[in-house]
Amino acid sequence: MHTFKLTSVIFASFLLAFAACADEQARLIATTCEALKRYFTLSKDDYHKCSTDKDYRKSLVSLRDEQWSRHISDSHNRKLLIMLPKKRRETYIRVTQIMDLPLKQATNYSGSQAERYVGARYVIAGTLLDETNGTDKYPDGTDKNILVFYADIDNEPKHRIVIASDALDNDQKVFISQHCWLNTADYSTSMCHGDVYISVQREPTGHFITYELDGAALTKSNAAGVLSLLSRYR
Repeated sequence: MHTFKLTSVIFASFLLAFAACADEQARLIATTCEALKRYFTLSKDDYHKCSTDKDYRKSLVSLRDEQWSRHISDSHNRKLLIMLPKKRRETYIRVTQIMDLPLKQATNYSGSQAERYVGARYVIAGTLLDETNGTDKYPDGTDKNILVFYADIDNEPKHRIVIASDALDNDQKVFISQHCWLNTADYSTSMCHGDVYISVQREPTGHFITYELDGAALTKSNAAGVLSLLSRYR
């Protein structure tokens, strides 16, 4: 009797798990097809085929990713000049790794030893990543970009610095929000990568000293690099 009850419990648990898995799969398919419907303006028949035909759905996803990768790469490359620093580039000291930079802490209070580095300028090759969360705002209501930087020579994810973006103009902030949000730290997308120009500055409040992004001489993106990254997350 006990064996029968145990078998019944195991079988019932299996059915519940199977049903939950099926529901999750159905939700995933519905979400995917809704996104594809908006992107391609699918007809009713095409939407139904997306929902029921796995190969058709997969082909639409691949086509969308290819088109989007080309679009975002082209956009990145057309606007590269926007990101060039406004100060003379020869006034920046080139370093190769984050440990060569002077500030050793993310937060440096005014009056600390970091004060003596205010105004120092550096250029370093690497990748910018925007980690803006939508809660930090500028006075005009636009998102305040929270940027992190990874040097090419530093392979460890912990080797990164936070860079303020208060000195950027609006076009530069828009460029970063549109092109620097993919996870370029682990897998290069070929976007937002190149020579990054930073300086040690006081934040607008004057309470802290930090790295400020002055601009960047970024290399051109290629759609294949972006598509490769998208494929890793499918």
